Amino acid sequence: MKTRVAALVAVCLVPLAACTSPAPSPTSTPSTTVPSGSAATTTTPGNSPTPSASPTSGGRPSALPAVVVLSGTAIGNLPLGKAPATVVDPLVVARLGKAKVGQPELCRSATDRTALATVEHSWPGFAVRYGSSGSAAVAIGWTVDLTDVPDGFELDARLPWRPTFSALKHLDGVEFSTESGVRYAELPRERITWSGPVAAARPDTLDGGTRLTCG
Repeated sequence: MKTRVAALVAVCLVPLAACTSPAPSPTSTPSTTVPSGSAATTTTPGNSPTPSASPTSGGRPSALPAVVVLSGTAIGNLPLGKAPATVVDPLVVARLGKAKVGQPELCRSATDRTALATVEHSWPGFAVRYGSSGSAAVAIGWTVDLTDVPDGFELDARLPWRPTFSALKHLDGVEFSTESGVRYAELPRERITWSGPVAAARPDTLDGGTRLTCG
């Protein structure tokens, strides 16, 4: 089994070089297969306070928005499941500085058990996970440390940053679960998940995108 997993890692992680490679040429648009349900629409999240940046032909934002609005389907107006690191990273780097690149991991979603090679780029209070299943790596999710929410980012106006777990029970469609001492409150439709220690009154982490099991 270990030999099989090691071989899968070797095959899957090659495309992750796209995370640090130069921006793609104007005539090539990366595409990939991501976990079922993680591909986002190309619309800006509802009730966004300011317009977000749009990519130029060179693969970088043409102008930085005053605020980046986070939703379960996008970072600004850059859709999860489609936007490559060469477009997403500059948007975050302009606010939070150079990213710390984590170690590659194999992850799976609850809806698609196919192994997905991923790597996390992190900043103080914020992280973006990029994934690839055989093509260029694209953003598939983000994480905010709710004890240290970075400046310049806002959650889609329909949802609160850090409600109590009791308050989350009143949200339509919320699903609660507990795993390894962590309590999760997930809105599958919005692809938003709050989490924190079982005994805590409030969550300390917020994730956007399809929930993944990694390692």
